[in-house]
Amino acid sequence: MLNFHAKDIHNALGTDRKTWFKFVNSMIAVAVVTAIFDISDRHHNNVLLTPDNTICLIDLSASLGKKAPMDKSLDINPVYLPKRFLDLREYSNVLSEKVWHEPPSDFYAIEHAAMMAYYPLFRDPILKKAMEAVSYKMLKPHKFLALLHERKSTRQSKEGLRNDIVKAMDNSESFHKFVAGITSIVPMN
Repeated sequence: MLNFHAKDIHNALGTDRKTWFKFVNSMIAVAVVTAIFDISDRHHNNVLLTPDNTICLIDLSASLGKKAPMDKSLDINPVYLPKRFLDLREYSNVLSEKVWHEPPSDFYAIEHAAMMAYYPLFRDPILKKAMEAVSYKMLKPHKFLALLHERKSTRQSKEGLRNDIVKAMDNSESFHKFVAGITSIVPMN
């Protein structure tokens, strides 16, 4: 699971430009997919860094238009682009200048790439028809861009609160007993 800080992710990625490019593209893909399909319940334990250094969403049980209760009550931004990923720009910009001999990137480059991925999906007639069949409406591109731009702020206090709550639940023996009790009573499937 991707329960790491920016420095740990930086160490895992190393200095290879192609590795970073692949990681950043997967980060943008996750931001787009979480917004298009309204995938909620994204916290540190629900994201995986794969062996090929891409990001993968895991544990989609509270997703696909069904907001996780904590995300709903905290009014969490549906575009998944956490602070620790934004903090990676410090590392990648140093690599850009000193190792790759390129100008550093800014948040606009991320927004541009995300919009270039989002807009064709939003306009795709097959995807649109499939989404309408289940009474789901994708965010309009300008709304997606506004939510993405909101992610530029690295404060993300609501997400921090949610991640702290999830971490406390994961580390709580009484919570595990509670879940075990509920799952023994409630039939599965």
